[in-house]
Amino acid sequence: MPAGLVHHMKPHQPADPPPTLDTPPRARPVSKPKSRRLPRPRAETIITFRLDDASAEVLLDRATRLQVSPHALARQYVREELLAAEERQALRQAVSALRQDVGLVAGVLLTSAGKATDEQARQWVKSNFP
Repeated sequence: MPAGLVHHMKPHQPADPPPTLDTPPRARPVSKPKSRRLPRPRAETIITFRLDDASAEVLLDRATRLQVSPHALARQYVREELLAAEERQALRQAVSALRQDVGLVAGVLLTSAGKATDEQARQWVKSNFP
C-alpha cells in the first residue's frame, strides 16, 4: 500500500456457525408501528364498564319495566347521551348567537327611541348581555 493512504478494508470476519439444537434463535429487531392512532371502531365495538350497585339496580329495574335486557338499555342510554352531547353543543351555539342578536336589537331600540346615546346603549348591552 502506498504511503499516506489509509487502509479502509475491514478485517475478515468469520461467518456465523450453522445453528444447532443447542443454539438459541437470533432475535429479530422489532419494527416500530407505522401509526400510533387508535384503531377505528368496527361496525360493532364491544365496550364494557362497571356500575356501582345503586346504578345497576336502577338500570335493572328500568330494564325490567321496559321488558328489555339491561345490556340493551345501557347501550341505548350511551347512544342517547352521545347524541345529546352534540345537541347540547349546537344549542349553546344557537343561544349564544341569539343573545348577540337580542343585544344588538336592544341597543338599536335604546338609541332610536332617544333613551340612550350610542355609548350608553353599548354599555347597557355589555352589562346585560355578557
